[in-house]
Amino acid sequence: MMNGTPDTPAKLRVHELEKRYGEVVALKPTNLEVESGEFLTLLGPSGSGKTTLLMMVAGLAAPSGGDIWIDGKLSTQLQPQKRDVGVVFQNYALFPHLTVRENIAFPLRMRRMSSSDIEQNVARLLKIVDLEDKGERLPTELSGGQQQRVALARCAVYGPSIILMDEPLGALDKKLRDTMQMEIKTMHKALGATILYVTHDQGEAMSMSDRVCVMRDGHIVQLGSPADLYHRPVSRFVGDFLGGATFLRANVAGEEGDEIVLKWQDTSIIKAKRPATSVATGDSVLCMMRPQNLRISSEPVPGANALPATVIASVMTGTMTEHFVRLADGTEVTAVELTTPGSQLLPDGANVHVSWLPENSVVFAGEQMT
Repeated sequence: MMNGTPDTPAKLRVHELEKRYGEVVALKPTNLEVESGEFLTLLGPSGSGKTTLLMMVAGLAAPSGGDIWIDGKLSTQLQPQKRDVGVVFQNYALFPHLTVRENIAFPLRMRRMSSSDIEQNVARLLKIVDLEDKGERLPTELSGGQQQRVALARCAVYGPSIILMDEPLGALDKKLRDTMQMEIKTMHKALGATILYVTHDQGEAMSMSDRVCVMRDGHIVQLGSPADLYHRPVSRFVGDFLGGATFLRANVAGEEGDEIVLKWQDTSIIKAKRPATSVATGDSVLCMMRPQNLRISSEPVPGANALPATVIASVMTGTMTEHFVRLADGTEVTAVELTTPGSQLLPDGANVHVSWLPENSVVFAGEQMT
């Protein structure tokens, strides 16, 4: 960025955007770009700054510093209605006295669009959200999922430059939430819309997004594709937040080619990929493994890391079979495998080994360990 103007095209760009409430910093100076047609999710726990960032982009909260650019236009001080953004909230915010068709048409009537164009656009959105036969119903006559689809259609019908969604599925039960995730993703593709989405649900973020922006304590800690964040997290926080994992504290014992050698509990040797952060012999590190990369067996797997363990429980959940074991230091480990005709449940108390390949270890050092 030069002289306060964007030097590359982006649908949305925030530059050094921040928000303070007195001494409380809700969002530290933040830089972020969202490309045209992208589905980008702001993911993080409560208080991470994700909703604060969304509200400032929407114009519903004034920034304490920094700038917002929409379609290359400086929009920091623009009123919400002049930003060409649509917002979908968790509570739907539908007009109870208007039919589904009238709710969707409302933004177009406010823009004084012709009746024929309104009818054509509403019909198109009703088809996209699969509510063609519900156009004359009132919101109270619809299920929660159907009401959310109406809210999405009303937001998208006038083709806003960016659609902002703040925890839109938070009020739905899990089964309906899973269904709506796929519907929003399908709608995103059908519309070619640019979506900035807020959630604290990692499954939601992983299944729907082109990129995920993980936030913590008012700043961005990692931005990338769901696969990048899951397989190559930059810290324990990201690794833990993006799914189940086992973390073992160990000490660096040396190096072997592209791998580092770790000593766990002063006796067991673990090999892992070399971390991005420089480490020295004797340094304390964390070694992370995902459940699907762990194998439980009676004997160590040749060529793999292996630690002795005791079976706590073994359960078949349907598609997956889960094994819960305890290591010598008390660490509880979960390993998962696809359920097949040959899958076997392990007896409680059985002595086994937890094995995994060195390339399936992710090592965190220094500040990455928190």
